[in-house]
Amino acid sequence: MRKRGFLGLMALLIASLALVAAGCGGDDDESAGDGGTTAAQTEDTGGGGGGDVEALPSSSCTAIEYEGEGSPDVIITTDLPLQGSSRGQSTQIVKATRFLLAQQEWKAGDTNVGYQSCDDSTAQAAKWDSGKCSQNAQAYAANEKVVGVIGTFNSGCAAIIIPVLNQAPGGGIAMVSPANTFVCLTEGGAGCESSEPDKYYP
Repeated sequence: MRKRGFLGLMALLIASLALVAAGCGGDDDESAGDGGTTAAQTEDTGGGGGGDVEALPSSSCTAIEYEGEGSPDVIITTDLPLQGSSRGQSTQIVKATRFLLAQQEWKAGDTNVGYQSCDDSTAQAAKWDSGKCSQNAQAYAANEKVVGVIGTFNSGCAAIIIPVLNQAPGGGIAMVSPANTFVCLTEGGAGCESSEPDKYYP
């Protein structure tokens, strides 16, 4: 598994974000809630970030956000539907992620951690989109500086992304979700196909 040292930070994030996903609801019209830019972002809004870190595509993701000392060494991302009926809850998860990273001073141990908010929905679908999930997954796997993904919000999207991250060229990328409820993503049993969950972890 790529960058195992980040699992502690991811566990802290997901424990807090699970409470957000369970308790929040409704739309939030603030621009920052849909993954919009903030003053803390790096100036390069796509294709580049601090130091040697390359940003994920601006077609799906914000610019790299980082408020620590120096420049980010690695990236974690949220992969959530920022359009449609789930936007309100996704907005809260994005804000909570930023808050928790700030609490940790944008670090995991001695490593500086940048953040990008990525959208797995489309305006046309007004919800998560399988093509967008696949596109995002390929971008994460191809970027050697991506060490963790917080998401997805929808289990169907997770089923698309998990196998890609598991086969990332630099080693599997950690993925934790505050919202997925489809048990067969991680455990077999009644109601699951005989190939589940193994087919998600090639």
